[in-house]
Amino acid sequence: ASAYNITFKEDIKPSGNSIISAPIRIKQLLQANLFINNNGAISLMDGIKADIGGGFSNVLDDNDAYKISNSSENVSLKRNGKLLSVERHNTITANDTFYLDLSNMKTQNYQWQLNMENLDQPGLRGFLQDNFTNANTSLNLNGINVVDFNVNNVPGSYAAGRFIVVFTQAKVLSVTFTNVIAYLQNKNIKVEWKVENETGIKQYEVERSADGNSYTRVNTTAAKNTPVSLYIWVDANAQSGYNYYRIKSIDINGKIEYSKVVKVLIETGKGSPSILVYPNPVTGKIISMQLNNIKTGNYSLQLFNEAGQLISIETIRHNAAVSSESIEINKRFAAGKYDMELSGEGLKLTTPLIKK
Repeated sequence: ASAYNITFKEDIKPSGNSIISAPIRIKQLLQANLFINNNGAISLMDGIKADIGGGFSNVLDDNDAYKISNSSENVSLKRNGKLLSVERHNTITANDTFYLDLSNMKTQNYQWQLNMENLDQPGLRGFLQDNFTNANTSLNLNGINVVDFNVNNVPGSYAAGRFIVVFTQAKVLSVTFTNVIAYLQNKNIKVEWKVENETGIKQYEVERSADGNSYTRVNTTAAKNTPVSLYIWVDANAQSGYNYYRIKSIDINGKIEYSKVVKVLIETGKGSPSILVYPNPVTGKIISMQLNNIKTGNYSLQLFNEAGQLISIETIRHNAAVSSESIEINKRFAAGKYDMELSGEGLKLTTPLIKK
């Protein structure tokens, strides 16, 4: 009931000398958020999270949270036949797999945002595997990964187990797609892909689709087999509407791997004014964009962070005959989510972007 003191004397100590310390635990995380993607305007629908560390167990216990379904789209982690919203998982090892379970999906375009934190262990690689399109997208294990996909009336398109996240050792891989982009250049679409670990690759095939599901080969390019290689191909026969592209690598043993899917819109006639940022997420300090159906004039281009703070403002003189513009952000352009606002000539447009 009253204050008192406790005294530790020298003679209480045991013999010997030991240093007592506690290791610093680095936070490791796998988070998968599902968005509706309405021509670049995204809305968060659901998501899951896995906290990862050596002190956690892969057995279902009180550290895991079971999924409570909602009336719209659902994302769950399926583990041992049970659906979870939060899992605490032991340290990632080769062949570890996270099963993403989907339900209540609609016929529309979606986007995954896979946030990985501090999972980049030596030799470990991660992939998002699409069991419907057979595409394997290489994942940055310490950053945000954005993957677009769509759902239609084909059963495999809305299957609960369409997507899984798989971890492997790098030695089993023959090539790594580090960047794939596609964008309008005059009336054509320019496709670029950059690769690393290019060993024993025979060729690359560019595949195109009008719906994001059925792909046709439109180009074959011989591999250079250098440590880092950049490839460029121009599609002079792109169709009106959305054009989806993916790169297929084929090694000398016939092994096949796919890049992520990218898409470009060729509008027909006079449509609504819009901005398309490419690539999105943005890498580096340069933001490239496509301005659609925007008349010639002077425009203010402002960039706001998630807190609504203005971090950059630029003035551009836009020529309607040229659709592409770019700006360079030299300061305060850290990784995260941003809104870019274009205003002028009686027009005001806002589009989201992500900085890796």
